[in-house]
Amino acid sequence: MSRSPDAPTETWSAAVASAYDLGRPLRPPVYAARGELGRIWRLDTDAGTWAVKELLVPVEEHEVRADLAFQRAAAKAGIRLPEPRVTTRGAVLHEGFRVYAWVDLADGDVVTGRELGAVTAHLHRIGHPAEGPVVPWFAEPLGRTRWESLLKAATDAAREAGALLTADTDLDTNTGLGTGTNAGPGTGRDPGLGTGTDAGLGADAGLDTRAELGTDAGSGADVRLEVGGEAEWGWAGALGRLLPELIALDALVVPPGTASLETCHRDVNVENVRRALDGGVVVLDWENCGSARPAWELAKILADLPLPDSAQAWRAYRDEGGPGVLAEPADFSMAIAEQGHLLEIYANRAMSSRESAENRSRARSRLRSMLARPLTIARIDALLATRDTT
Repeated sequence: MSRSPDAPTETWSAAVASAYDLGRPLRPPVYAARGELGRIWRLDTDAGTWAVKELLVPVEEHEVRADLAFQRAAAKAGIRLPEPRVTTRGAVLHEGFRVYAWVDLADGDVVTGRELGAVTAHLHRIGHPAEGPVVPWFAEPLGRTRWESLLKAATDAAREAGALLTADTDLDTNTGLGTGTNAGPGTGRDPGLGTGTDAGLGADAGLDTRAELGTDAGSGADVRLEVGGEAEWGWAGALGRLLPELIALDALVVPPGTASLETCHRDVNVENVRRALDGGVVVLDWENCGSARPAWELAKILADLPLPDSAQAWRAYRDEGGPGVLAEPADFSMAIAEQGHLLEIYANRAMSSRESAENRSRARSRLRSMLARPLTIARIDALLATRDTT
């Protein structure tokens, strides 16, 4: 770990330590990690070591109290997680920060599919009540108009940057889709901006930077893209190539309804389920938890994994008494919806001049990884077939 250029001041750390009764800081906080929703700082005090999360997306106290309740229920059920702290006044948040006990992780030691399936079963067996309906991020597909508008925006942005060598398009651009970050959900509770979709994939995941898309795919578009500057714009060609599949995939999505809903983690993946340095696994990043159908969350988790690992995860989930049952392609509705929203928000970040260079780079990396191994109808069929043989 290293100090970040914009490391907090000692006054900052003293204020947080006092608010949460963490003890006297022994040294300035050290930058530890960056996620989509916040930066993690390690704070050493005379009372222990703490993970201080600096929130990058505004969130309200009543929202975080819901995830605190789920975390406490999970801990009571025997699931290991960083213990969440509250302030001396009983609040979860303090001036844009929240605090957890520090857990040392085994760097580079990725959990197995079996471990991921087992911990998911234990999470689902808690049966924590849902609070409200499923948010649109996890329930509603992007739809043809937004997909086509996104590709048009990418085409125009690449052309403006001088990276697009050829492009012929008949897309309707009058859809109101901007190139900022406001195309996605409005708060940090909806997005579920996890990192599981690119687990195990390198930053240059071998994208085909030429895309040919014909009208026979039912997309309403006739696009031929040849994109130069692969590091920054290769994802645009891959998006064009996959657009008919992504539009067809949306047709599988059905509403989640209200039956069988419970509070789920909604961001279970190999970056949020980690091996602790002292052994066992620990579940991280609970801020995206909320209402979902357990079977649909299971499908989303399996879709993030290579097929052999997903088979292991499914077998372990079943062996550990997980209640979710995968029966049909519609059970991947949550995975399909989230994939669409993630691709849209990352694409808009990658194109936006209002974003920092760090955010644009992170967005391009996510796009390369997701588009290198997207969820498709064929992949769903393969996942269901794997389930049937285990």
